[in-house]
Amino acid sequence: MINEAFEIKGCGHSYCSECMVRYVQSKIEENVISIGCPEIDCHGVLEPEICQSILPPEVFNRWGKALCEALILGTQKFYCPFKDCSALLHNEGGRKKILQSECPHCNRLFVHNVKFHGTQG
Repeated sequence: MINEAFEIKGCGHSYCSECMVRYVQSKIEENVISIGCPEIDCHGVLEPEICQSILPPEVFNRWGKALCEALILGTQKFYCPFKDCSALLHNEGGRKKILQSECPHCNRLFVHNVKFHGTQG
């Protein structure tokens, strides 16, 4: 793996696989999850699935976990109000105020007055 070249999709820059492993690992340690090409002024992006073949499993898994956490933390969360359900739900509608929802777990409709992202109303 040391002398193998790894080409970044979208920009075509190539680096040795070992260098890319160290680069990705350092970015993940810095809590960077959207990892770009190391070339200055390049807009190429590294994708976990494409890097999987060169990354040690623990690095790949940590990157995947960080991406999942960022996705979940990037949405507003609330719980189904029914005591026998209480499923965690996500506001995927962005800044919109949610007035009514159907829980995908218990399939019951509920009305609520929850505000997201500091919206007024």
